[in-house]
Amino acid sequence: MTRRSRRILAWSLGGAVAVGLLIVGYIVADQALRGVMEQQIGDEVTAGLPENVSVDPVVTVGGASAIAQYLSGSLDSVIVEADPITVDGVRLSAHLEAQGVPIDAEKPVRDIQATAVIDQAALNSWTAASGEPGTVVLGDETVGYDGVVSLFGFEIGYNVAAVPVIDGPWIDLQPKTASVTNGSLQLDVKELLGALSDKNVRICAAQYLPAGLSLSSIQVQPGEATVKLTGTDLMLAQLDEGTSGSCP
Repeated sequence: MTRRSRRILAWSLGGAVAVGLLIVGYIVADQALRGVMEQQIGDEVTAGLPENVSVDPVVTVGGASAIAQYLSGSLDSVIVEADPITVDGVRLSAHLEAQGVPIDAEKPVRDIQATAVIDQAALNSWTAASGEPGTVVLGDETVGYDGVVSLFGFEIGYNVAAVPVIDGPWIDLQPKTASVTNGSLQLDVKELLGALSDKNVRICAAQYLPAGLSLSSIQVQPGEATVKLTGTDLMLAQLDEGTSGSCP
């Protein structure tokens, strides 16, 4: 090998090493930036929650290069896992995925999809803490609960299985089946359901949600309820205020 060939080979090897070091450096820097962003988002999520909510979130910044996303001014996706999340002392789990998250908090998040799951025991702890009597039973697409209704001059105890229906910021529990629970009183179920028709339980779900998120669906199965939430063009500054929604 001539001196010139050896020199060219050395330059080639040196260039390859330099490029390799640059690539490694970029990857390390990219991962470091991703970690910093995940930590910062987690801190902001915690700071932006209402006072009655506590959580230690696990944040994942998705997409390709974190550096490229940062320079573009928007993150492709951000996933937040909150398991558990505690609301008024009651434990549940939540999963949130946001698309098009701006670096600038004064700009809106393009899309947010969230899912929260609560089991029957936690739900009953919640209702007991709020002073509601009786036990809630989560069944096959129904919510069971006890109550008292005045009918024909009598105070009649009943147990009802109701279907949860979303009405804007509200969840309405509409009676589907009912039975009498006090003594041997004989009463036609249709009459009892008729008496309960104007006593639908109406829950303001918005007061438990960060302002700007809305209910999209609720699914009930034995022992567990799953609620899905959505938000579009939601300002990060709005979430940082830590305020809950409200019902008219």
